Amino acid sequence: MIPIKATAVFLSKNLSYFILLTAILTYFSPVSWEAPSWIPSIFLGFVILFTGLTMDTSAIRRITSKKKELFFTVLLKWTSTLFISAGLGYLFFASHPEIAAGVILTGAVPSA
Repeated sequence: MIPIKATAVFLSKNLSYFILLTAILTYFSPVSWEAPSWIPSIFLGFVILFTGLTMDTSAIRRITSKKKELFFTVLLKWTSTLFISAGLGYLFFASHPEIAAGVILTGAVPSA
């Protein structure tokens, strides 16, 4: 049985090749890559799992010790992305409120 950490390291080192190979295969035969809607959720779970396995906990401890910087970073991230997405939504999609709402919600969604 292959250890999980070795698998995570292998996938991390070769991820760009896997993405490129998948893109090429999908371009030439998109029909064969149709999958049920639950499969991307499983793959996203694997990505989050392997990301968590390769994280350095000492780096997280160092970040959480800087309370003021962390507060301003979170505040700026949430205000800037929301205001930028709202501005872009109203600027480009004023005549399509459903698309403008989608753009604004995209700015409000948590991201890395």
